[in-house]
Order: sequence, then structure tokens, then C-alpha cells
Amino acid sequence: MQEQNTQLIQQVFNPEITAQGLAGLRKKYPSNVVYDMSNDEQYKLGTAARTERNKLKAGFKRARIDFNNELVEKEKSLAEEVDKIYAPIIEPMEREEKRRKEEAARIKREKEERLAKERNGINQIRNFISDCQNKDAQYIADTIESVDLIDTSVFSKDLIHEAIEAKEQTLATLMLMLSDAKAREKLAAEQAVMDAQKRLNQLQMYTLDCIGKSAGEIERKLEVLRELPINECDYGDFVAQAADYKTQAVKQLEMMLEQAKQLEAAQPKEPSKPQNIRVQRKEVFVPRKLATYTPIQAWPSDIDRAESPKLDHVCVKLEEAEQCIEMLSMATA
Repeated sequence: MQEQNTQLIQQVFNPEITAQGLAGLRKKYPSNVVYDMSNDEQYKLGTAARTERNKLKAGFKRARIDFNNELVEKEKSLAEEVDKIYAPIIEPMEREEKRRKEEAARIKREKEERLAKERNGINQIRNFISDCQNKDAQYIADTIESVDLIDTSVFSKDLIHEAIEAKEQTLATLMLMLSDAKAREKLAAEQAVMDAQKRLNQLQMYTLDCIGKSAGEIERKLEVLRELPINECDYGDFVAQAADYKTQAVKQLEMMLEQAKQLEAAQPKEPSKPQNIRVQRKEVFVPRKLATYTPIQAWPSDIDRAESPKLDHVCVKLEEAEQCIEMLSMATA
């Protein structure tokens, strides 16, 4: 190796200096000589030696650069020749390599797009839960049926387990929501029935509020009753019964209005002093038309009267009033 390096050095720097030239320089400038630079002759000898040295070093550098340029050109020429030799096998291999890289990139891109689409499908499965918020039981039941029909086998192996889990969790949550919705709707239906029954009872007892009222008050009550709408949203399954009750109540109020007008017309305008009701009824002139009064037929049931003392008291007073009417009718016969 040392011999090869020496040969290379001689090849590069031979034009500038040889081994014999170096030996001559060592002889010319021995290392054991001590120079006195205060001597003008020796000082001049030193400056001349420096100039000689610098020229030699510049020649070395110039030789190295020239050799490097020649070496680069040689390397370039050899590389081009080698490329030509290997081209028949390497160029088609590199084209195939490029094709394979592009194909791999395409497969990766399509896989990412497919996975993104499948993840969106999984999110849509989960979104059924938020979509069913505040919906009725039928809507939730239909949604459960739709979710149950989703085929998770179409998902790729990378996401099929996530899709199956999302479907199972969604169905479980929707079943709980369906149970809650049914419970709420049952309570709402029961409350609607109670409200309808309450309105029905109020309609049935409507005429009781008019007992003892003046003809003007009864007439106003009658007008309100006539304008009262009977619809299914208020009475539900009792709408037909409510319509019957309204018809009966209107007839009863019409009769009560007629009777109240007759009684008011029969009463003296300026009574001299308070009189006993029985005596006054004997002295009052009652028109013949009063004899056509028809007693009330739709009385509250005994159970309703037993449950409501106030209602029972009103019924008792109404019975007494009918007895008085009957007595007045007999008095005019």
C-alpha cells in the first residue's frame, strides 16, 4: 500500500519534483545548520529560499488540481460507459420499479378513501341515536328496524369489528330509548284520558252552575255552550259522548232559560214586604205555558254524588226546585 501511494505521488507531482529533487533540497538546506539572520548575506539567502519554497508549493497545488480534473473526466467517462453496459437490464427494471411504486401509492390512496367512507358509515350508524332524540315510539321502532337491517359484512377487515360494535351499541341504546318513549306515551295517554274525562264531567255538570241564576246569566251560559267546540283532541275517545252531553245540556239550558224568563215575568216588580215562599208561590200568577216543563232526565250517578258532597248538595236543591215547579204546575191546572 505504501509503495502504491509513493507511485501515485510520483505520478502526480513528478513534473514539479522527484525523489532525487527532494534529496537535493535536503542536502542544500541541512536541518543541523543554524543560520544568523542578522547577517545580510544569510538574510538574503533566507528570502530566496522562501520564494523557492512557495513556487514549489504552488506547483504542487497546480499539479493536484490538474490531476483532479483529469480524474473527474476519467470518472465521468467510465460512468457513462458503465451505464451503457447496464442499460438493457437496469432501465426496464427501473421502469417497473416506478410502476410498482405508483401502483402501491394508488392502492394505498384507494384504501384510505375506502376506510374514510366506511368510517363515515359507522358514524352514520351512531347518528341514529341523536336522530331519535325527542321522537315518538313508532319512529324509534322504525329506526331500530332500519339499523337491524344494516349489513356489517360489507365493511373491510380493518373496520368490520368497529362496525359490528357500533351497530350493537346503537341498537342497545335505541331499545332503551324505545322503552322510555313507550312509558312517556303511556303516561301521556293516561293523562289525556283523565283530562278528557274531566272535560266530559265539566260538560255534564255545566247546567248545575245555572241553577238559581237569572235569565240573563243563563242566556250567556247558553251562548258560551253553543260556541263550545267538541273535538277529538280535547275529548279523545269520548268525543261522541261529549257531543251528546253538549246537546242535552243545550236543551236543558234552553228549558231553564224559558222557565227563568217565565218566573221573572210572574214576580211582582215592587213587593210590599218579604213573604213566605210558599205563600208567595200561591199568590203569583203563573202562565199556563209553565205546565209544559219537562223534568231533567240526565242526573249525576249515585257514585258521583257520593264522591262529591258539593255535587250531591246541588242535586238536592235541584230536586227541591223541580218539586216547586211541579207544585206551581199543579196550581195552574
